Amino acid sequence: MSARRDPASVAVSRTLAAGVAASMTLMAAGFVLALLRGGPLPNAATPLPVLAAGLRACDPAAVMSLGLLILLATPAARVGVLAWQFARRREWIFVAISLTVLGVLAASVAIGRGE
Repeated sequence: MSARRDPASVAVSRTLAAGVAASMTLMAAGFVLALLRGGPLPNAATPLPVLAAGLRACDPAAVMSLGLLILLATPAARVGVLAWQFARRREWIFVAISLTVLGVLAASVAIGRGE
């Protein structure tokens, strides 16, 4: 007898798995790029304003930084998926709580970038 999983938990699991898989793939690709180019491994993340240019140039540090950025964004994506799942089930109090958490996360990023 197989237990039927809740669609919300399946969506959250898939979101977390996809985020971790994408992050690890990019981190590994950046590592391989650094090794192939014979240069040292990056010792710092690529700043956001120059990340796109670094990615276009296949800079290992930029590729690894994107992987790190995706890893950091994965928990926020999880909260967004939860909010969507709660809305589908019309559990409005949990939608409000989830959106509040997303708002606090967004505010913390905005405040952190201002420093």
